[in-house]
Amino acid sequence: MPQELDAIQIMSIHKSKGLEFPVVIAAFSAGILINKKHRDKLWLELPQKESFKNLPVSLLSLLSPDKDAKIYLDQYLKDLDEDDKLMLLDTINRFYVAYTRAEKELYIFSSLDQSDDKDNKYWQSALYKQLQPEEGGFYSLGEKLQLEGNNRSSENLKSPDNFEIRKWQEVIAVLSSAPKNWEKSDKAARLRGSQVHQLLSQIKSRSDLDFALKNAQSKGWFSSEELEEIRALVLKVLEHPQLKHLFSAGVDVLNERSILIPGAHRKIPDRVVLINGEAFIIDYKTGEAQEEHREQVEEYGRLIEEAGFTVADKMLLYLNDELVLQKF
Repeated sequence: MPQELDAIQIMSIHKSKGLEFPVVIAAFSAGILINKKHRDKLWLELPQKESFKNLPVSLLSLLSPDKDAKIYLDQYLKDLDEDDKLMLLDTINRFYVAYTRAEKELYIFSSLDQSDDKDNKYWQSALYKQLQPEEGGFYSLGEKLQLEGNNRSSENLKSPDNFEIRKWQEVIAVLSSAPKNWEKSDKAARLRGSQVHQLLSQIKSRSDLDFALKNAQSKGWFSSEELEEIRALVLKVLEHPQLKHLFSAGVDVLNERSILIPGAHRKIPDRVVLINGEAFIIDYKTGEAQEEHREQVEEYGRLIEEAGFTVADKMLLYLNDELVLQKF
């Protein structure tokens, strides 16, 4: 995400390591300190005995230890206690990283559940005992700062009397990658073409369109607001009079397949369609036509002919607001 973009960044604690921000909101600061639920096995060092065939260690179940392992219970408990300490240290380090990312202001959202835990099993109980919040669970230290940026009048702003608490999974969709189009509108046309280019790499025939759109949206390639515009542009490609037969069902399609050449190099045409031994090459571009684009596709053609195919058509398709198709 560009630094000049006025937006809140959401990231995992792990990904925030080494970074700093003027204001940090540490949400979900709660949970069990030693989460044994996700730990069901432990590597145990074995004594040097002939019956173990010189096996140095063994993976034992923590939920139902093998009866033979109980003979070495002392070592088992020692290793188990050491594993607990490492898990506790990892939990403390994780929250330490989260809380020390803030340069000026830190907001911690925790839970009152288990805050009175006498066995100190939960992070929220440690916070509660350390901070001693006021009635209602609020705690503050220091003065609120006026950060640089757009100053907006607070006359019409109201603070809510209470907050509705819902599971974050119900209100936030987590994407596996960031959207590809953070840039501003001056590059919008080229970005749109790049998005369609990516989408076409997932499509072999017209019937793949809906699945490809859904998959691309889930990966953050574009927002739901952009969906119809991108669908319309992709349909222009799929239904183009000179391209339609190359997106029909039953043809052999190679999307972004590498062509290996001597010297450990490779070339990757965007789309090669094979019909009755003939190859149709399509390469997608954005922006203005350039001679180097044509030279690139000509090279693809030579390499495919060297592989024993007859090249029927070589095409450049420019994915701008208006499609431009060049055949040679």
